[in-house]
Amino acid sequence: MDANSRGALMGRKPAQRLIGMIMLLCCVVGLFLVSPLFHPSSTAHAAGGLQINAGGPAVAPFIADADFTGGATVTSNKTITTTGVTNPAPQAVYQSNRYGNFSYTIPGLTAGASYMVRLHFAETYWTAAGKRTFNVSINGSQVLTNFDIFAAAGGTAIAVVKEFNATASSTGTVNIQFATVIDNAQVNGIEILGGASVTPTPTSTPGVTPTATGGVPATPASEELHANSDSSITMSWTPSAGATSYRVYRGTAAGGEGNTPIATTTSTSYTDRNLSSTPIYFYQVSAVNAAGESGRTAEDASKTPPPIGTGGNIAGVPSGNSLIFYCKDAILGGFDWFQTLTGWFPQVLGSSAALSPGNRVVDMAYAQHGTMTFNNVVVQKSGLYTVDWRYAFQGGLFPAVKNRQMGLMVNGKVITSTERFPITGSFEIYQDSSLQVQLNAGVNSISMLAVSDHGVSRVDEMTVTPATASVPSGPTNLVATPGSTTVMLNWTASSSGNPTSYTIYRGTASDGENPTPIATVSGTTVTFTDTGLHNGTLYFYNVAANNSVGVSPDTNEVSVTPN
Repeated sequence: MDANSRGALMGRKPAQRLIGMIMLLCCVVGLFLVSPLFHPSSTAHAAGGLQINAGGPAVAPFIADADFTGGATVTSNKTITTTGVTNPAPQAVYQSNRYGNFSYTIPGLTAGASYMVRLHFAETYWTAAGKRTFNVSINGSQVLTNFDIFAAAGGTAIAVVKEFNATASSTGTVNIQFATVIDNAQVNGIEILGGASVTPTPTSTPGVTPTATGGVPATPASEELHANSDSSITMSWTPSAGATSYRVYRGTAAGGEGNTPIATTTSTSYTDRNLSSTPIYFYQVSAVNAAGESGRTAEDASKTPPPIGTGGNIAGVPSGNSLIFYCKDAILGGFDWFQTLTGWFPQVLGSSAALSPGNRVVDMAYAQHGTMTFNNVVVQKSGLYTVDWRYAFQGGLFPAVKNRQMGLMVNGKVITSTERFPITGSFEIYQDSSLQVQLNAGVNSISMLAVSDHGVSRVDEMTVTPATASVPSGPTNLVATPGSTTVMLNWTASSSGNPTSYTIYRGTASDGENPTPIATVSGTTVTFTDTGLHNGTLYFYNVAANNSVGVSPDTNEVSVTPN
């Protein structure tokens, strides 16, 4: 099963699944309850605004769940902390949710009018960051990327509120799409409020009076750590709306970051330098503005790799003008650096079709922060080189995933986080993925970085070969605009490599884009319209550039539902 269905089955406790099935049965048996005899329809409310209890019954002023397509529901009896947000929903709204891949299309609005979209979230299942991430799009424009409720809230059972401006379509609708990245997308409540800055009707929460939006910024989300070969660790995070700066906290034990930041920065990344290779370092980040400081990100940890040239690995095996490094040595040979702080993967497996000694390969699947580094890549002169990975994977636990993207880091610099690794169809059928990079004369460090929980399952060997030309740089800023049975794509052209064409890939699950492109356009074209689609179906897209050398990394992935 894929990550989404696995999360739907395994990411919910048995009692929660039972409750969800009971709720679904009740909804089927009691459809008459949604008639105006019992509460106003969504259409009746929409002209002046609408408040929906996602996955739950009516709780004034929120109506029962309505206007959705797809997804499932679940409830919780946890008490939700709402003191940290302005304009909270009633407690009961945060105790039910709709999850999975789904959308809401709110009808009855004034065509062309401005509305505030207020989304309510509370994580009631997972107890750590990175367990649930998803994207949210409004009218085809992505407004939340890799959103992590736990990280944004700073814990479990804590309310998070996100607000966005939207314009009703020509048919008087606003469409909100939720696309799973890890586990299942989720929302607890939705408000569509007439006018982009309208204060809502007070909720039924005792003692709570809605206040103006603003205040301290939200907790930064999606913190990532990358250990560099120069005894430094680089962390990055997604920006927080309204933040003017960020504070970085560090400790050498879990929970030991203390109250004094090691740095303050206006950037969304920071490199912590001059570290030791001995301890594990623990980090948190907060956002700051004139109103105060947000909560901190969930704790993340990393070690630095040994300095380049001191990892103890054997030299690359000469083969013509190439050097071959066997990935299994990353664990069994005692060299390099192999980070597994967030789980038991990566691991070493046997593979009969592997070329490495002993037919041993590295499994990078399930290792969301796993890193495999070759610290002694020695070349005779500086220049352009091709780094080629021999790999294999089939669907496994993620049958919907057709392209397992990975990151590539060279001498401490992340070259890309979207190198293409299309499905080979079998764990014993190998093919290659390669990119060109600049290496220095002497010792270099090359790392494969996991960027999701569905990385490449079998990595056999890395080959380094002198190159005379490079694939294009990856195109960027892919944007999808829905129409009726159509989707229009636009992207920013590759900045180098003289692309001769762009290939467009489509799927119906995140990272499920088929390796066979649906279309190819010229290297001077940066737009494409996909036609003949099904309205109401969620589609995923990415784009890559091509030239005579090969294919570039992917763009960002976008999701969109024709309407």
